[in-house]
Formats: sequence, structure tokens, C-alpha cells
Amino acid sequence: MQKNALSKAHSLSLEYLRRHFPFTANRFVSSPYWQRTNENDIAAELVTFLDMADFVIVNVMVFDREGADTDGPIGYDPVVKIKGQSVDIGGQWFPDFDEARLHALDYVLDIFEEEQKVTT
Repeated sequence: MQKNALSKAHSLSLEYLRRHFPFTANRFVSSPYWQRTNENDIAAELVTFLDMADFVIVNVMVFDREGADTDGPIGYDPVVKIKGQSVDIGGQWFPDFDEARLHALDYVLDIFEEEQKVTT
């Protein structure tokens, strides 16, 4: 699987999707999940679109078990299931929700794009 700049970004733009994942972009834009609200940050809508194709991304909250100063989460662990099967994407958690989601999208988009190439 190729690694690209998506995991280093803070958002995912439609332009980036079109440039790196053209088959996915075409399907996404023609779907009811594309809202045309913000072309500079389509990550949330894209996660919903992929979920409908059974490419599920969920961010699980990570808590400090050693009694940190906060009761809230200290980070997020992205969990991916594709066609009902759990996919190991590295076992890494992230302090930021968006960063965790983009890390998972980086993996899922590569796989989804290849599937689109085969089925198109």
C-alpha cells in the first residue's frame, strides 16, 4: 500500500481525492453523501460514503489508565473493518480525532481505489 501525504494533512480536500484516488472521487461526487458544503474538508462525508460500501472507520477514545488530570480521552485509536473483517492499520493512536480519521482514511482509500479499478 502506498503511503501519501494524507496522513500528514489536517484535512482532506476534494482536489486531493481527485488527484490521488480518481475512481473513488468519481463515485463519491455522484453519490448522495457528497454535500458540496466544503470542498477543502470532505473527510466526514467520505467516511460515511465508505461506510455504506462496508469500509468502516471508527475512532475509539483512548483514556489514561494511570490517573491523568483529566477524565476525558487523551487520544483516538482508528479502527477499520472492511467487508466485516478487522484490518490492522498499525496499532497507533493519535492525540487528535481528525488526525486519527485521516490516518485510517489513508489506508482505506488505497484499498477502496484498487477495488474500484477492478470493478470498473
